[in-house]
Amino acid sequence: MRKVAIALAVAAGMAVVTYPGPASATPIGCSAFLYRPGSGAEGAAARCTGGTGEFRALALYTNEPGGGPKGTYYSAWERAGVGSRAIVLCPPGAKYVKSAKYELRPVW
Repeated sequence: MRKVAIALAVAAGMAVVTYPGPASATPIGCSAFLYRPGSGAEGAAARCTGGTGEFRALALYTNEPGGGPKGTYYSAWERAGVGSRAIVLCPPGAKYVKSAKYELRPVW
């Protein structure tokens, strides 16, 4: 009888662990682009048009026009949805933005 009880407990635990749950979701319709608002400022922006997760923009920068990436700056996390946008501006020492990317974070 004890073996049956243990087997049922293990099976019940496995069912809970393997169940994916309907509450998790990630943003959809995402894109990233270089952001140059003027006066020499450079950065990155991202947008996600749907889903229920969060996203942020990443700006990969360099200090020389033809140089390789030196580092990355990150925006704050933003909620996905129509009209939502994440923006990060690089400080003056980071002279050139090489590329813009985005990261996704699901909401559980």
